[in-house]
Amino acid sequence: MAQSSVTLYGIADVWFGSNSVDKGDGKGSLSQTVLNSGSVNGDRWGMKGSEDLGGGLKTNFQLESGFSIDSGAAAQGGLLFGRQAWVGLSGGFGAVQLGRMSTAVYNVAGTSNAMLDSGLAPLGNIGRVNDQGNSVFINGVANTATGNTLRFNNALSYSIPTIAGLDATIQYSLGENKSSSTSADSAFGLNANYANGPLGVQLAYQVETCKAATNTDGSAACAAGATADRKFTLLGAEYNLGVAVLKGSYGHVANIAGRDGASSNEYQIGVDVPVSSTLVLTASYAKANDNSTQSAVVNAAGTGDASRQGYGLGAQYILSKRTFIYGGYEADKQTQSNVADYKHSVYAIGINHKF
Repeated sequence: MAQSSVTLYGIADVWFGSNSVDKGDGKGSLSQTVLNSGSVNGDRWGMKGSEDLGGGLKTNFQLESGFSIDSGAAAQGGLLFGRQAWVGLSGGFGAVQLGRMSTAVYNVAGTSNAMLDSGLAPLGNIGRVNDQGNSVFINGVANTATGNTLRFNNALSYSIPTIAGLDATIQYSLGENKSSSTSADSAFGLNANYANGPLGVQLAYQVETCKAATNTDGSAACAAGATADRKFTLLGAEYNLGVAVLKGSYGHVANIAGRDGASSNEYQIGVDVPVSSTLVLTASYAKANDNSTQSAVVNAAGTGDASRQGYGLGAQYILSKRTFIYGGYEADKQTQSNVADYKHSVYAIGINHKF
């Protein structure tokens, strides 16, 4: 902290509300009043900094730890720096990072997602290619790791210098999978982000193998015996009209949980409306469809494709440059022929403070 090039920072985000699930089993809706951590941003604290080596060359580092503000528990499985832990070099050639880092899809997915890219965004509750990663509703039950990996371990990353509003990153995560008891799957990712004037466009692609016991972030993302590479594609865009910001995205995942041929498509459209300098209204609609191969996993008693759709309405009130309050409502459901619909909804009001 004695060095001016080192910054201590963090985010504290907590929300209060009601979470309801109706599994269609005739038992009605189960509602729970909750005080939960990190709806807009995952709670974290971290340190980052750089050293000027001369000639435009710098060495950089970032150490970031996640936690749950409602309980004080460590996030990311209790890892000391579970969100990020890397060191690298930057200069006229771009930037290189080595260590644990957020992935290609995760880094750009939130830009085009309305509803503050929060837990109130329907895409985070029904989709598999998004940056939430902890959907409460995929397959009508708790998310069983069918989405993309959010962080790569043992990873190398290279980012090009920004050129006319365009930047791009390529990543590779070493599986280090010679030991079956402690190994992880290898992965590859790349993204490109274009921002110029009112228009922004994001593209990301990620491939994750299913050969080892665990995923690159330590989670079990592959079904038992499944070996097909998981493939995630995301295209997003936003356009600022002045009176409103239009947002939209399309995602596709192939070989869900490593099952060959199991796929899903999803899209999201939304809008942010700045009513004043301190108040923003936001809304979003999202829909996802699983093909018949994946639908058989969703519910073997059902027939045809499984479809999920949802909507969200919310608001953000800015108290200062570092603090805002937010609130809203999100509802979604899953439908499949010959089985009852699953339904989920959440009301929430929260506060987000950056330090």
